[in-house]
Amino acid sequence: MWFPVVVWMAVTAVSTEPLYMKIGDTAVLTPNSVVNPITSIVWKLGPNIAMVWNGGKIVSYQQFKDRGTLNISTGVMIITGLTRNHSGTYTAEINFKIIDKTELLVISAVPQPNLYVLCDPEMTYCVFTCDGSTTDAEPVEYEWTAGDERWTSTNQHRITKEEKEWWFSCTLENPVGSSSSEKVHNPFMKSDWRVMFILTEVILVVCIIIFCFRHKCRKERIQTNLNTNTKRNIRRVLVELEW
Repeated sequence: MWFPVVVWMAVTAVSTEPLYMKIGDTAVLTPNSVVNPITSIVWKLGPNIAMVWNGGKIVSYQQFKDRGTLNISTGVMIITGLTRNHSGTYTAEINFKIIDKTELLVISAVPQPNLYVLCDPEMTYCVFTCDGSTTDAEPVEYEWTAGDERWTSTNQHRITKEEKEWWFSCTLENPVGSSSSEKVHNPFMKSDWRVMFILTEVILVVCIIIFCFRHKCRKERIQTNLNTNTKRNIRRVLVELEW
């Protein structure tokens, strides 16, 4: 999910999309239309200087001292170990001219949501609720899955007894990732589900009985063969002793 913003350049307005990054990741800010040779570079976060180079030593300020690097050949600034404090509008000034502006938004990854279902006492409808903390993770979308169907909605989904899907799950999604809940069965299909579960157990027990019976019969056949061979060997030895 992306939100367009308007960035003002030196002369014209340029529409672009914000760059979403996850906390702890690395951001690579690349200025456009750089003219060589580069003799000076200034990157600003808002009105404050982040990094600067004027032909000598590269100087970093504030939260960029340990996390920022600058490529003096391309003007690219790299920020490692991103925090929320790195969010904002970055301006690249190359050779004393504003080259580019980038909106960087550092957000949290979404957690794995928990999916709950509550039904009214008369069992005429049920409401699924997709629960997960979205603090610092906005913007977030809720995607629902039921069988082969998928759709985007709010954090709640209401069903009635006419709903025939076996299970539901929800997914939290933001621009840096997504995470899905465990599947939760449709309460209106509960009785049928129990029947299937019981049938599965019965089939499993029958398979075990058949396996054990076959194993026992095989073992008995082997034992019978061994006894027969042993008797034959004993008779042969006795015959040889008589000679």
